[in-house]
Amino acid sequence: MKILHIINDEKFIDTAYRLFEAVSPGNNQFLLISESSTITYIKETPVKLISKKKLLDAAFLNTLTHYDMVVLHYLDNIKLQLLTCTPQNVKFVWLGWGADYYYLIYTNPSELLKPLTQHIYYKHRKPIIIRIITKVIRELLSSKISKSEVINKVSYFAPVLLEDYQLVKNALPNFKPQFLSWNYGTLEDDLIKGLEKVSISGDNILLGNSATYSNNHFDSLELLKNISLSGRKIYCPLSYGNSNLKKDIITRGKRLHGENFIPVTDFMPIEQYVQLISSCSIVIMNHLRQQALGNIVIMMYLGAKVFIDKQNPIYSFFKKEGAFVYSLDDFISEHPHRLDMVSVEQNRHILQRHWSRKVILEKTRLLIETVTSH
Repeated sequence: MKILHIINDEKFIDTAYRLFEAVSPGNNQFLLISESSTITYIKETPVKLISKKKLLDAAFLNTLTHYDMVVLHYLDNIKLQLLTCTPQNVKFVWLGWGADYYYLIYTNPSELLKPLTQHIYYKHRKPIIIRIITKVIRELLSSKISKSEVINKVSYFAPVLLEDYQLVKNALPNFKPQFLSWNYGTLEDDLIKGLEKVSISGDNILLGNSATYSNNHFDSLELLKNISLSGRKIYCPLSYGNSNLKKDIITRGKRLHGENFIPVTDFMPIEQYVQLISSCSIVIMNHLRQQALGNIVIMMYLGAKVFIDKQNPIYSFFKKEGAFVYSLDDFISEHPHRLDMVSVEQNRHILQRHWSRKVILEKTRLLIETVTSH
């Protein structure tokens, strides 16, 4: 058994290494695409480095047929180029992260934005002449083969949720990769590690997960005008994302909510972070697409009441599973009431059913078995 993983320098890779090695020890090789020997986010995974040029070299491409499967962690442009050049008899597995397939579903990013955030998005966009030039350059640099045709060289696709797979299939009727269920990380080892004995101890509000337009912060901040904060804080994580957007979110948040709005702009020590999130009994995730699932899982486990837009596949997923999550349409009537312990325990049971160590290891075993037996 030989499994090749083609990766980028991202923190999720260590969890993948741990899971695949637990199920198929000694059979995994991790190849990091990099022009530098500096590795920032990967801490535990033994990697070999390969440049983009060597990745697309015929000598390397011919070696791919020696592997039982080639796992693509996040399908970016360089891996799409790899697919265009690779022989047909290579078994590719694509582990999707969200950003690498949502452009297939929504061709215009503004489709994922609500009115107030959309207004800011267009305000920040480049002048029209620069946008036109940029678009022309991108088209000249891109492959003549459409991305959807290239993606069909993938045998199996594991998005974050089954609902995401169905959205891609609806957007691309000729989409051929078969669905596999797999996720990075487990509750015990990653998501709630160190939080097992933590529970919600305050009535603050956690708003969004990053300084990205898809959080729809401006619409959420407007919604929060309709409730009495009564000394509660709105914590808004903005430690990564768009710097111009971050400034506008902070300005609007302070203008509408004054000292009750607290932007979190720097990465925190873990103890301080735990103290912050455990003070939040309400979570608002105003995305229209699957995003921040890890944050949502953590807050559900701790016992927070999570509000999500009905259009978000995460909402559909949890409702189908019988979880206690709430639509933003019901925010005004539902926000005053904390989740009772029966509801919290029900949510924890559902999370265990999907993300426990035992379940994710079994999904990893099934992934390898499915791919290698066909």
